[in-house]
Amino acid sequence: MKEIIGIIVIIIVVGVASFAMQRYLKKTSDEILLILNKLKENIIISLESSDIETVKKISKEVVKKWEEIDEVWSNVVMHQELDNIRLSILEVNGAIEAGSLDDALEEIDKTIFLTGHIKEKEAFRLKNIF
Repeated sequence: MKEIIGIIVIIIVVGVASFAMQRYLKKTSDEILLILNKLKENIIISLESSDIETVKKISKEVVKKWEEIDEVWSNVVMHQELDNIRLSILEVNGAIEAGSLDDALEEIDKTIFLTGHIKEKEAFRLKNIF
């Protein structure tokens, strides 16, 4: 009887931890996607007005947010996918620093896709289990 109770407790703990991690992944991916979309909008505006300072500021927000979530995500997400996002963010930052906003727009779209893909892939759904 003690073994069954122990197994049930372990299953409950694993389930609760999994649920908490899913909520964290969703919350943080939504946060970084919000900043990326804000950056994309500001780049489009900057292409017309040539004001790149706001874009640089938002780009630094993206990097800062990524550094915050990267540590936790690395515990549950495949490292190859994290590396792809990290490289894409670095390319966005580099393109902005170089003043190549068109290239930055392309990389932002790639980063948005990769981040959204993590959120969908790690979601607790039947298709993701099997």
